[in-house]
Amino acid sequence: MSSLQRCVKLYIKLAFQFYYTDFKINGQCNIPRKGAVLFVSNHQNGLIDPLVIGVSNKRDTHFLARAAVFKRPIYATLLTRLQMLPIYRIRDGFDSILLNNEIFERCVLLLKNQKAILIFPEGNHNLQRRVRPLSKGFTRIVMEMLNRYPERELYIVPVGVNYDKPTQFPSKVSVNYGRPLLANEYLNLSPRDAVKLLRTDVHSALTKLTTHIPLTLEYDEVESLLLDGQVDFLNPEVVNETIISKNFRTYDRKGEVMKKTLFRKRLLLINTWLPYILWRWGIRPKISEPEFIDTFRFALGISVVPLFYVFQSIAIAWIWNSTAAIIYLGFSIALAGIVSEVRFTSYRQRK
Repeated sequence: MSSLQRCVKLYIKLAFQFYYTDFKINGQCNIPRKGAVLFVSNHQNGLIDPLVIGVSNKRDTHFLARAAVFKRPIYATLLTRLQMLPIYRIRDGFDSILLNNEIFERCVLLLKNQKAILIFPEGNHNLQRRVRPLSKGFTRIVMEMLNRYPERELYIVPVGVNYDKPTQFPSKVSVNYGRPLLANEYLNLSPRDAVKLLRTDVHSALTKLTTHIPLTLEYDEVESLLLDGQVDFLNPEVVNETIISKNFRTYDRKGEVMKKTLFRKRLLLINTWLPYILWRWGIRPKISEPEFIDTFRFALGISVVPLFYVFQSIAIAWIWNSTAAIIYLGFSIALAGIVSEVRFTSYRQRK
C-alpha cells in the first residue's frame, strides 16, 4: 500500500466518524491476516460500500467496481491509484465484456501473490434490504485461481454491510465479516457442481450477515413493518428472526429526541449554507440512481465542506481577528461532531 493510499484510507476513516452516528465492525477475527482472500459482499449503497469495507479491515484490498465510473480519465486515474479495477457488464457492450478477461487475469495474479480482493457478486447495487441472486463472475475468478495454483489456499470471506437509513444523513452502518470458506475444498467436486455449491454457500452466508427479506414475501409491506417497529438494522440476526417469525412490534417514536436532532441538523445546514446550496440545487437533482445519493453526498462532505470552513475562517480572520476565526472553526467541527454523535471509539470488533 502506497503512502497516498494510507493517507486516503486514514482520511476516509476519520470522515466516517463525522458522517455516521455509529460505525460497527463485527467479526474482524474472521479475516485471515495473510494469504489470498476474496471478500464477497452484498451491494446496496454505491461507492460507499467498498469504502466502509476498505477502512474496516487491515488487509490491503483491491476492489472491483463497475466500469461506468471509470469513463472520465480523471476518475479512472484516481480510482486506479486507489486499487480499483473496472468490471464490465453486458450493458457496456459486447466488446467491453471481452475486457473482463484481462481484469480476471489480474485478479488471479493478485490472489496468487497472496493479496485481497473485494467483489460484489450480486452484479449490481440496489437499496432493497435483501440479497439478490449471485452472478458467476466471482466463481470464475475462484476456479481459475484454483485450477492454476491448486497448492495455494484461497479463502472467501462473506461480508454483510447494513445501513439504517442509506439515503439520509446522519445514518448508521455496520460491517459484518462472516466465517471464511476455504475455496480449495470445492475442488473435490465437478466444475459445474463446484460453481453451483459455491454460489449457494456464499448466498446463504450473506443472508445471515445482512437484512434479508425473501422473495417469497411482499417486500414493501415487510420493510414498512420493520421501519414502523424501529428495528435495529445494524443487527441483521435479530431483524431476520423478526421477519421469519413475523413478530413485528411497533414502538412510539421518540419525539423530543427527533426534535433535538432536527434542530441540530438545521443549525449545521445554516453553518454549511454554501455546500448545502450546491448539494440541494446543483448535485442532488442530477443523481438519477438513489443508490448513489450517499456516495455523492459523502464526496461533497469530505472535499467541499472542509474547504468552506477554512475559507470562512480566513474571511473571519480578515474581518475581525484570528482568535474569532479559531473559535468559529472549532465551533464548526464541534457542531458536525454533535450532529453525527461522533465517537472515536465507535470502531469496535465483535466475534
